[in-house]
Amino acid sequence: MLVLNPAGTVLYATELVGSIVSVIDTTTDAVIATVPVGSNPFGIDVMPTSDLIYVADNLSNNVTVIDAATNTVTATVPAGMRPETFDVFIR
Repeated sequence: MLVLNPAGTVLYATELVGSIVSVIDTTTDAVIATVPVGSNPFGIDVMPTSDLIYVADNLSNNVTVIDAATNTVTATVPAGMRPETFDVFIR
């Protein structure tokens, strides 16, 4: 899954195999960071009013919260059985 930051300058991509989120600068197409997350990261979204990225870790049964300013994990929250997406929840 893919999501852009509100400014459209950074793309966040979940990678199921490596259990990471790749952070990509859209002006250079370069990967500027990789952030380890839970198992089988699937859904991803940006909180439009903050610098937070939410990742649904499908097989870990949690949601990883990433600080977009530092590209670091700030929290891992239990989410119940196999979370996949939460677009309506965040927006």
